[in-house]
Amino acid sequence: MRRYIESTDSRHFSIRNYGATLGERLQDRRSPRGRALWELAEWEWRLADVFDAADDAPLDVQELAAVDPVLWAGLAFSLRACVRCFDSRTNAVQFWRGASGLCDMPDELTASPPSRWLIWRRGITTLFRSLGPLESELLELLRAGANFGLLCERMALHIGDADAPQRTASLLRGWLAEEIILDFVLPPAAE
Repeated sequence: MRRYIESTDSRHFSIRNYGATLGERLQDRRSPRGRALWELAEWEWRLADVFDAADDAPLDVQELAAVDPVLWAGLAFSLRACVRCFDSRTNAVQFWRGASGLCDMPDELTASPPSRWLIWRRGITTLFRSLGPLESELLELLRAGANFGLLCERMALHIGDADAPQRTASLLRGWLAEEIILDFVLPPAAE
């Protein structure tokens, strides 16, 4: 940090953007500690980015409840402006959590199994949680514009046909409760 401060002049009137290049400037991302320091800087930046994201209102569940069930397979959803994902291959997030008093502090920054984190904002509170591989895959499909039917098909590949619609709907309910869904779009024929 000292080297960064001594070598980097601010180019903005606001201190908010000062650390934008810190992650890029950290050296030796190939070593476990170097990678973890880079991830720690990127995590902090992502949290700030989520906090500063444009204000928008999450989807009201009542709007969705009014949609004819026949149209559900074709519904596509959009995510709020504050929703981000963060991929990690170190314990940087746990280190940050420990430094923030949210868990025990790891002894050192090290490599760890890959993990993915969901980060979003509710009001002025920035929230995050880990994502499992299946939920992560479906969330990325949703972000890319996949409709509910396609999400169910992908779920069926992992858990079988019988429970796929119910499990996909359960995920969607969770995302609605977490307030990460912005809106939905009806299938073209229904508009």
